[in-house]
Amino acid sequence: LFGLTSEENELVETRVALSRLIKHLRRENHLSQAEVASHIGSDQARVAKAEKNDPSVSIELMLRVAFALGAKRQEIGTALQD
Repeated sequence: LFGLTSEENELVETRVALSRLIKHLRRENHLSQAEVASHIGSDQARVAKAEKNDPSVSIELMLRVAFALGAKRQEIGTALQD
């Protein structure tokens, strides 16, 4: 669509899936972005960027947030398959 390679497209889709999962888990746990940020030693703006799939946020940080919100590897795998 945008001239991306298949690898680049997979990376984009992975990031989108992780950002959606983070937002879903945070809301499911009734937590604010600031509360999540405090738990992982970051700030609210980084959590907001993770939820919006900002490219400045690493996939590693997105995974840390998901795990901090209680995600298991299987849940992350399922999110990536959707």
